[in-house]
Amino acid sequence: MSALSEEVLFSAAAIEQLQVWAQAAAPHETGGILLGVLADGRRWVAAVREIPSAHPERDRYQVPAGVTNGLVLEARRLDPRLGYLGDWHSHPADSGASGVDLATYLRLLRHALSRGETTPLLVVARRAVDGWQLDLTTAVPWPFRPRALAMTPTGQLSPPGNRP
Repeated sequence: MSALSEEVLFSAAAIEQLQVWAQAAAPHETGGILLGVLADGRRWVAAVREIPSAHPERDRYQVPAGVTNGLVLEARRLDPRLGYLGDWHSHPADSGASGVDLATYLRLLRHALSRGETTPLLVVARRAVDGWQLDLTTAVPWPFRPRALAMTPTGQLSPPGNRP
């Protein structure tokens, strides 16, 4: 597997949608998955999906087991280029990824690497003084070390049939 660029492209519409969902769920957490493509060695988050919790909590969110694959398949019916790039969730308080978040991410990372997949991304939308701050994390797999990445806002992915 070739090395990926440190630059992660992120649709401005997806950034806005994460902030809207985080605000709407507050004071509880919410979350879901990141969908996108690999283009020229860069990850490009083109779409996001929310998976509301059946029992929202103020300090806990977990993507329910068994729903990710169905959402990825649904997204691929609209655009066959899209794939799973990672998870996201909100923190109604101004706090970054917790120890529980990083332990969950480590499980995702191990699973992805065991299948030869791309290192997943983790986004935590945290309440900040002026709205919602999005923290983007990936990892150096062995030994596990989380690493913050910067998002580069972009427009939308070109329509299917055109190059990404």
